[in-house]
Amino acid sequence: MIFYGLQTISPQYFFILAFISTSLVSMAVGTAVGTASTIGLALISIAQTIGLSLLLAAGAIISGSYVGDRMSPVSSIAIITAHSSGANLMDMIYHMLKTAILPYLLTALGFLFLGLKNFSSTTNIANLESLSKMRMNIFRSLSGCCCLQS
Repeated sequence: MIFYGLQTISPQYFFILAFISTSLVSMAVGTAVGTASTIGLALISIAQTIGLSLLLAAGAIISGSYVGDRMSPVSSIAIITAHSSGANLMDMIYHMLKTAILPYLLTALGFLFLGLKNFSSTTNIANLESLSKMRMNIFRSLSGCCCLQS
């Protein structure tokens, strides 16, 4: 996942993509901690490899994870809250969604701005291309290993 992330994610859009992707995964899975410890680990590794701020990357990952968990119909918190209050789960999530859209969009714009600002001072495209070629050579050399042949 890290290899493909380095190939597809543009560094200036990393923070907003990390925020959106973790929120979508967390919404689908229903766990913020599980999302942060799976896709978040790969995203932090990508951010470190490209030379981006790890603090901003962690902020985008954790923010997205908890926003998605809040809006997930399979989240344990949402299910317990709906059950204990006697509310319909989907109605409750719909009403929470109405209050979450504006902060979500503002946070996404903030991460977009931070990514565009952070990119110009920290990332060198030539280093990314050489790193990508080096990793490709490593994968090609490993494919010749007897344990990886099909």
